[in-house]
Amino acid sequence: MIEPRLIITEPGWQNFSSMYREARTAGEAKTGMEASHHLTATLYFGIAALDAFLNQRMRLHMRGESEKEIIDKIRGPSIVKKLKKWPKEILGSSVPLRSDTLGKLVYYNDIRGMLTHPKHVDHRDYEPLEILDPMEVVDSVAEYIAQFLLLAGEPFRYWLWGWNYL
Repeated sequence: MIEPRLIITEPGWQNFSSMYREARTAGEAKTGMEASHHLTATLYFGIAALDAFLNQRMRLHMRGESEKEIIDKIRGPSIVKKLKKWPKEILGSSVPLRSDTLGKLVYYNDIRGMLTHPKHVDHRDYEPLEILDPMEVVDSVAEYIAQFLLLAGEPFRYWLWGWNYL
């Protein structure tokens, strides 16, 4: 097996682009059910974008380790633990975010979790969607990735502007 030297695919970009598209579509929805669908998809793709991005960064950080060690490391922690702890492990420092961004990302993940694993038979798990601003989700995910790249001394990724779907 050839050891990867660089990122060939961009699952972070793919999920980010899908999140952005769903967020824009949520704003155009004509019915509550339609809006709920696109808001839920915005959360799913947003969390997936962060997870994919961080998994790739950890894979690059662990270059030289066995594939089993890398897979075990990537599969182990929750996305919240990855968001909080992996930058320090990979880059030596926490990602410099606005004071409320990490809390928002944790909150978005909590909503995503409630929608994925509902615990109630009524509508309460969907209530947070009624006040969710999908473009705030996009902004928070973009900020995290952009600040991570800045800390890593890497260039800003054009797709964080959402230009793919404008």
